[in-house]
Amino acid sequence: RHFSHMAPPDLHREIARIVGLVRWGAAGVREPGLSHLAQTDPDEHDKLYRLLSMEKEQCSAWLAAADMPFTTSTKEAKVAQIMGLPLGAMPRLETSPLGGFTANDRVTVESVGDYAELVCHRRMVEDVAHQMAQVRHGFEELVSRAVLERFVSERELETVILGSADVDVADWRLHSVAKGFGPSAPQVEWFWEVLGEASAESRLLILTWTTGLARAPLGGFAHMHLAFTLQCDSAPEHADRLPVAHTCGFQLDLPVYPSKQALLSKLMQAVEHVDFQIA
Repeated sequence: RHFSHMAPPDLHREIARIVGLVRWGAAGVREPGLSHLAQTDPDEHDKLYRLLSMEKEQCSAWLAAADMPFTTSTKEAKVAQIMGLPLGAMPRLETSPLGGFTANDRVTVESVGDYAELVCHRRMVEDVAHQMAQVRHGFEELVSRAVLERFVSERELETVILGSADVDVADWRLHSVAKGFGPSAPQVEWFWEVLGEASAESRLLILTWTTGLARAPLGGFAHMHLAFTLQCDSAPEHADRLPVAHTCGFQLDLPVYPSKQALLSKLMQAVEHVDFQIA
């Protein structure tokens, strides 16, 4: 409803402002390749992948039989295909030449790599150039170009905005508190040992499940607005229950499990079968 009154350029700018992250560093956007095409045009990706995977002789024979021109479908033709519209209803031609080639040029085994690169460029750069210009404009309304140029790469910019994908368990523990556990209760130590022994991917999953954070805070856990709390759930009848995460308060209710293995099993069961509820 918020977007219903907006023309497309304004819509693209507003989306950029709300999303808050477009990968634009000082070096600009990286040229998309064949792997990216799989997400936007799976059929075209599969065709190009098969061509590039063929042995030279097989590819040469296939291209000779196909008599493939250096053209690709226009974006209007793609839209017509998706929507089931007749191509005659579209204002532009069904196909158009790629790069500096003409419709009379044919793809050969020597130029098939160039053909694949040009198709990717057409689909993911040229066809969306206007929309991406509006997205970039919207993003630069939030962050000036002068600020963006300080970053070496889009990866550095992503880290500043989202935080780090590397979860430092020692730092997390240093800026956490444990409540309700007795002085000799081993569950707190077991919890941090489990995190320390987990894979990087599992640590990130546990962080997200317990706090709602997709990444570790930039600058470390000292910059979290609340300290992470391990709260003892000492009710005897809860000893076989899964731990409960309160992401808004950065709190994990941890039952008094009898062993480290039991804690690991229950924690990962909870993380891997996450179910968010409002309480």
